Amino acid sequence: MGEVYRARDPRLARDVAVKGLPTDVASNPERLHRFELEARATSALNHPNILVIHDIGMDAGVLYSVWVSSEPISLPFHALQRRQA
Repeated sequence: MGEVYRARDPRLARDVAVKGLPTDVASNPERLHRFELEARATSALNHPNILVIHDIGMDAGVLYSVWVSSEPISLPFHALQRRQA
């Protein structure tokens, strides 16, 4: 339901994962609500095997969430890197 990118947060000087969702998701009220609900539920959890969510928002019609990036690289990152190569 979206693509995950590795990025660098220059303000906090750390690596993050950014999940971007297509504009059709952002324009669908039900899916937007589900996205926000998932973000709230995830942010309420505290466990070493669950990534920490830092931000959600919308920019230029793209709905996004920002997560702490963890090593090793997750499968979505490998798949993205392979497609770009």
